[in-house]
Amino acid sequence: MAWTKCSPVLLLLALAISPSAAAVNLQLHRVSSLGSVVDIRNAGDGSGRLFLVSSAGRVIIQRDGQSLAVPFLDISGRISTGGERGLLSLAFAPDFASSGFFYTWYTDLAGDTVLSRFRTSGIPDRADPNSEQILLTVEQPAPNHNGGRRQFGAEG
Repeated sequence: MAWTKCSPVLLLLALAISPSAAAVNLQLHRVSSLGSVVDIRNAGDGSGRLFLVSSAGRVIIQRDGQSLAVPFLDISGRISTGGERGLLSLAFAPDFASSGFFYTWYTDLAGDTVLSRFRTSGIPDRADPNSEQILLTVEQPAPNHNGGRRQFGAEG
């Protein structure tokens, strides 16, 4: 795969692994054909699952190199996309394994950015889209520069 055809997320992930990419023989491997992946997360629950966040509003679980057919979360009907808008980030609560809570950062239909908390459903590989609790809404004056990665620090 040529560098010019690499997903920006994969390229940044590969470069973040090593402070000196010139000193490492890097090999890229496609992990998904899901378009517009803007975030890749591990829930920290010991399951080994990867959660691929698409700006189109879906979170797909990848287990053992295979993407599950049913999305973990689909909020595509709640978001506006295009440019720098969409579902932008996902963060799992430090106690996710027991609480099932996770947080999203997305652009809503009005163009504002929203921080929400969701929880999993009774099925471990599915979120409950009706569990959304909006924690913060930030009015955005423009459709760009609305991004930002959400994550918990070492202190929880």
